[in-house]
Amino acid sequence: MHLKRDQAIIFWAIFLWAMGMGLYNYLWPVYTRQLGAGDVELGFLYSLSFLITTLATIPGGSLADRFDRKWVIIGFWWIAVPSPVIYALAGDWRALIPGILLFNVSNALNPALQAYLSETAEPRRIATTFNVVFAAFPLGMVISPAVGGWLARGFGLRSVFWVTFAFYLVSSLSLFLLTPQPPRRVVRRDKPARAPASPGGGWLAAPEVRPLLRLSLFFGLVMGLWNLYLPFSTPFLADVAGLDVFWVGVLGTLASLGAAILSPLLGRLADRNGLPRVLGWSLAAQLAPLGLWLLWPTALPALAGSMFLRGLQDGSRGVMTSMVGHHMTGPKAGDRRQLAGRGFALYAVVTGLFQAVTPYVGGWLYRYGAPVPFLAALVGLALATLSLPSVVARWGDGRV
Repeated sequence: MHLKRDQAIIFWAIFLWAMGMGLYNYLWPVYTRQLGAGDVELGFLYSLSFLITTLATIPGGSLADRFDRKWVIIGFWWIAVPSPVIYALAGDWRALIPGILLFNVSNALNPALQAYLSETAEPRRIATTFNVVFAAFPLGMVISPAVGGWLARGFGLRSVFWVTFAFYLVSSLSLFLLTPQPPRRVVRRDKPARAPASPGGGWLAAPEVRPLLRLSLFFGLVMGLWNLYLPFSTPFLADVAGLDVFWVGVLGTLASLGAAILSPLLGRLADRNGLPRVLGWSLAAQLAPLGLWLLWPTALPALAGSMFLRGLQDGSRGVMTSMVGHHMTGPKAGDRRQLAGRGFALYAVVTGLFQAVTPYVGGWLYRYGAPVPFLAALVGLALATLSLPSVVARWGDGRV
């Protein structure tokens, strides 16, 4: 797919960011353990991350509708740049928290970024656009986890964060090339222009917002189930499979490769066959990697296949975001278009609350038994897949 200029800039900015983040992403649990964190503390750090992201998204959505989205994106993007330096200098797991705060506050840019992309995407290709642009993240992480494992083995884990810092700088600088996107005002011919609804909450009670809230609750449940076990994948690989940091990095590379391949594929399928239908296919297929993980936890080929198939999660997330984008900026959106930032913020807040709770729960489940959070997620995802048709039927947007 050919990306427009601004879409390509965002693609490469995300790619460079992912190159830096991928160096340490799969090694993060190992690093926190070195700094004295246990399983519950690790779950706490992940929950804290998602909680900060959720809270930051609330003002982020309003800012995305009130100010030029280019500068909202750039301003929050730069906030996260010092975080790897803080991680590198930490002497205790608690000293990581300031870096976690900065990194996740920067996620306030997400409503502006998603609304920016929605405005530049063709309505019939919205899922393809989202999934191709955001495929830059797993694509950037195809090589970097293995490189991070190599750096950690040869020079220590702290060295990884300094290389990450360099990638973050270059990524942030590239965003200055974006075209400005001022707040949108919709003018209706049949009635006077309406001012954007107050962020105080009046617009949340509108009938057209209710489908978005229902979708967000369901998507939050799915993402929460993912976060029940994902933070404990690396400890599982070390504790059960007995792998060192290098092999953890290699498997992380396979997961990123799977996402880079499967995410754009799901986007194309969704635009051709309907967003809800392809989302259902993807959720059902995600039961396979969890089954492989549970049935053959020490077999390297099974672990490799499982990590590759986890790329379906990135594709599913893109399809979910596309459904929100279609609702807020699609051909039938009308006045909702000027509230796109707040619509994406509502989606991020609801899904973020689910994601903030489940890692901490997963930490206690993992302490009870390493396979338990994986088994709980398998059962939950199976039930979510079965309930998707009824959720979509109430959404009322038909095939899209």
